[in-house]
Amino acid sequence: MRLIQVLMLCGGMSLLAVGIVSYMTIRMIQNNRLLDSMRIYVDQMTQNTDNAYFDILNIASQMGPNGLIGTVLETYLDANDKYEKYMGQKSLRTELIRLGYINLKLVGANYFDSAKGTPIVRHLTFRDVGKSYIGNPEILQSAGNRIHSIHPSKLSNPQTFVCSAERRDSFGTGNLVDTYVEIEVPTDLTGYSEKKGPYTILQMDEKGFVKFSNNPVIVQGQRLSVGGMDRSSYKVIEREGFKILLYRSKIGYVNGVAVPDNLYKKDVNRWWGKIFFVIIGTFCIFLISVVYLYRLVCIPLNSFRKQMIRIGTGQFDEGRKAFEIEEFDSLMQEIDQMRNQIEKSDPWYCREGEEYPKNIV
Repeated sequence: MRLIQVLMLCGGMSLLAVGIVSYMTIRMIQNNRLLDSMRIYVDQMTQNTDNAYFDILNIASQMGPNGLIGTVLETYLDANDKYEKYMGQKSLRTELIRLGYINLKLVGANYFDSAKGTPIVRHLTFRDVGKSYIGNPEILQSAGNRIHSIHPSKLSNPQTFVCSAERRDSFGTGNLVDTYVEIEVPTDLTGYSEKKGPYTILQMDEKGFVKFSNNPVIVQGQRLSVGGMDRSSYKVIEREGFKILLYRSKIGYVNGVAVPDNLYKKDVNRWWGKIFFVIIGTFCIFLISVVYLYRLVCIPLNSFRKQMIRIGTGQFDEGRKAFEIEEFDSLMQEIDQMRNQIEKSDPWYCREGEEYPKNIV
């Protein structure tokens, strides 16, 4: 009985240890897998937006007062007769269209009269832009450029999401002109895609104010905790039932990837169920093993103990049992031989119910 208790205790402790270790390991692996996937996604997102902003700044520099296209604009604005105006307009259009051949992701670039909001180069946009470009959410400033977060295009199809920048400069004889540039953002960041999966994305300025969000709960204008984040660093926060991985770009703004918190709980519960069935199955196997060992070891040992007790009390009438185990059968055969020898050699031993021999003093 003690052997069974020891086996049960050892088995139970082993199963408990296996269950705890398995649960913690699986949970760690699962969470790390999701976190690694989120990190890969936010890295790719930041790489795309960084490249877009660097391209925008490069184009805006060319369109500035000292840039190649900026000097063409100054010539156009300073022209006096209609022919010079016409040729200047044509040269400007050619230069701006050429930018699209250099950067295939360029949605549009143009100059706008800062007072009227009308495009200086006509027939480059298919929409009446007006001054709507001024209201784009700003995430940072660099070299006089107001860099905007991801937003629907103002120069093209509004279903196209872009990054943009806008600046105001003085050209020619004091003409205030707004420069506006848009570059497309990859669609798998903002629209539905199998690659994006359950993720929603956020984009924040340096202080953590949300400037773009396709999350149904975390909306533009909310502020998230981005304190203590150095550039090129990560931070995980929880907000409104979402786990959010934040990453601060090298140029200061913050991108984020959000996953519903119940996604973690669902995975953990699913693994809990698997672990439960594994433990139950292991316990059943262990229980069967205990019963088998009991029949294999304990029953023959108990029979051996009873035989020795009966021999000690002079009871020789019980026959030998067959256990179909070579070792125990051999042992019991030797006990039978010992019992027969004792019975024949020692006259003090007699069978149960018989009298001792009278000739024994």
